[in-house]
Amino acid sequence: VATAHYLPALQDSDNDGVTDWFEYVHYGGLEQSGTSDTDGDGFSLAAELAQGTMPTLKDEFVPGGISRVRAPSPTIMDMQPFERLTYVLMDGVLTNFFSSNPSLPGGFPFGTNVAPGLGDWDGDGDLDLFVGSAVGSMRIFENIGSRYTMNLTERTTNFGDLVAAWSGITCPTPALGDWNGDGTADLVVGGNGGTLRVISSTGHFGSPQSPAVNYTITLESALASPALADVTGDGQLDLLVLLDNGTVRVYPNTGNAAMPYQSNLYTENLLGQAVPDAIGLSASDINYDGRTDILVSDMAGRIWEFHEAGGSFVLKSKVWGGSGIGFANRLTLAAGDVDGDGDVDLVGGFAEGGLLSLRNPRFAVPGNLRAFGGVESILLTWDPDRHSRIVGYYVYRSMDTTNDFGRLTNAIVTLPRFEDRQPVSNRTNFYYVTAVCAVNYPGNSVPLYVEGKPSDIVLATAGRVTLWMPDYFGKPGSNTVLQINTPNATGISGTNLEIRVTYDPTILTPLQQVEPLQPTVEKTGLTKDFLITDNGPTANGVLVIDGHGGGMLTGWGNLFDIKFRVAPEAALGAKTTNMFVQVRLQDANGNSLAIDATDIAVMTVANAYFPGDVDGDGILSQSDYDLAMELAVGQRPATPEEIAAGDMNGNGQLDIDDAHLILRMINGKDPNPK
Repeated sequence: VATAHYLPALQDSDNDGVTDWFEYVHYGGLEQSGTSDTDGDGFSLAAELAQGTMPTLKDEFVPGGISRVRAPSPTIMDMQPFERLTYVLMDGVLTNFFSSNPSLPGGFPFGTNVAPGLGDWDGDGDLDLFVGSAVGSMRIFENIGSRYTMNLTERTTNFGDLVAAWSGITCPTPALGDWNGDGTADLVVGGNGGTLRVISSTGHFGSPQSPAVNYTITLESALASPALADVTGDGQLDLLVLLDNGTVRVYPNTGNAAMPYQSNLYTENLLGQAVPDAIGLSASDINYDGRTDILVSDMAGRIWEFHEAGGSFVLKSKVWGGSGIGFANRLTLAAGDVDGDGDVDLVGGFAEGGLLSLRNPRFAVPGNLRAFGGVESILLTWDPDRHSRIVGYYVYRSMDTTNDFGRLTNAIVTLPRFEDRQPVSNRTNFYYVTAVCAVNYPGNSVPLYVEGKPSDIVLATAGRVTLWMPDYFGKPGSNTVLQINTPNATGISGTNLEIRVTYDPTILTPLQQVEPLQPTVEKTGLTKDFLITDNGPTANGVLVIDGHGGGMLTGWGNLFDIKFRVAPEAALGAKTTNMFVQVRLQDANGNSLAIDATDIAVMTVANAYFPGDVDGDGILSQSDYDLAMELAVGQRPATPEEIAAGDMNGNGQLDIDDAHLILRMINGKDPNPK
């Protein structure tokens, strides 16, 4: 028997603040009250009616929309879609490479049933791109740009010797990862059919390609879509394989570089459930908790997001990256940080024959946070967040413990640098930094400021000064420079300063003894106001710098440059050291400062990598400036030799300021003020 209730839209016969029709629809009667909260989400029945949500489903307002779950505990989903990119550099030319609409091929012509793989095949610090398609083909692109800016050049023809490895696989699906720990991403190719091809990286994109490892794993499944990730917790990448029944099989890494995975050694059903119509698989740390998460895509275009928790995987959503039913046909995926901003982006393929590039609109955890104690302050530096929405950072401090952090400023710190002017001296100060992003969510007329996850914690103690000297190179018969640096100079006085540094007079001669009109010790931009003298004209194994006033320092980096002439007869490869034998520094009140001056510098006699010779060709030229700029913007990590030659401002790294100082030298100007 069915009973129909016809109720006026505004009728509330029990006067509980909730219309009768709403109670009948969801509960079949009027037993509930306006304060009822049957789904335990914190919203009363009256509130659910007012905001248009369902009183029987747990609702949470989170960035991106409303999350509804049928579960005993809350589940949060960020429903904000990722940004779609269509253009990328190809051989330096901005090119429509990716499709803007998953239902249309667009972009680069790959064929149908496209499947991408991302990984650093040549170990240069950026992600390269492998793309399979239905006809058993693979297109291969080297990233000749940087980890921040992709610049692709096709290298497919150089892989001709490996074509047989995947030509017999229908719809080949590549996955890349460093299974042997050599710094280059190796390759596994799966696809439709029960075949996986395991291929080690050669470390280059040249021809011929002759990998040391190249073998086949066969399995009984019509689908074998691979991914590489450490899910066993041993620090080595395991082989994950999506099967035709929608489950994920795990082949643990054997530790044998010649045969990292064995066909008869595996465990089934990693996720604890099957994903219907699954086709694509990828793995990454989606939620930045240090654990591997799993993404599975299906034929309808959904991306199933599984988070690792307590040794098992839990399904969090089916809408990751803005996906959903109808998003793309036969969606395949490769997750990775394509733009170098520290979060997880996505490159996806689809049936009609194109690639999608989805940029994560989130922001990264600040990386490489460092703390440097000084006389009366602690200087913090970190790598900049390169996300387009970043507006700055918040800095937090805790004293003597990591359990009591408080924010140091109300204002957003706009640069990746902060000096804490009020630390507690001689006590341990702990710090972390968060990124702040301006996000426009639907319905907002102004951006919302959203704070990211905290960085790693660092510590430092104020009330102490550290001096250090970098290793350096010198060319026989030419001048070289020894830097005296400090990571935090704030509070150092120029009065009663004394620094004594040893050198080997058989290899190094103070410059003023060779060229009387040229100083041996040069002040830098940091110490330009100091009044100093030195014993350059008479020194014999110990160089002495004395300070007689000139105010207080504020900043960090290079304090003094000591210039030597390298003996013409010095043998290439010969090494000599410099060390501090005495250092005396004072603060503004004449108090002696505690000093750490234990660092030792090593000078190597060489024809290259002298100051400014960043490219190591033995000549100071425009190419040194060009390379310094490329390294400064992160196109690849600088080598120790490049840093030794190019770190002109004494902060221990190559940055844009260094490049500009090198340009001054190229144009015949002294990098230090006169």
